[in-house]
Amino acid sequence: MNKFHTRSERISNEIKKTIASILQKTIRNPKIKMTNVLDVKISRDLLYAKIFVTFLNLVNDKKKTIKNNIFLLNYLSGYIRFLLGKEIYLKILPQLFFIYDDSLDKGIMISKIIRDVIYKKK
Repeated sequence: MNKFHTRSERISNEIKKTIASILQKTIRNPKIKMTNVLDVKISRDLLYAKIFVTFLNLVNDKKKTIKNNIFLLNYLSGYIRFLLGKEIYLKILPQLFFIYDDSLDKGIMISKIIRDVIYKKK
């Protein structure tokens, strides 16, 4: 196991924890409260951060809900960045871009396919 992590990895982990906390505790929109931060990727120059999120409150029209929630998160990114700046001291705070991560949906789909194949063999 590697003890040493790069500075950008440490910063991305800290940003991930802090943004998850901000979305859960500070933002009062019910659509945003059901958001999970899965990963944060920071550019080498630490100017841009891609925040990969997934939503727990998807019921009917998934694509429309995802599009609206991502739009809302990107609209609020300036305010979230401001709150992030209060929690984390960095010389230059990265600009935030929220992106929907569909890996959870794909994983569920793959496990259903595997389960169906196993039950068909029996």
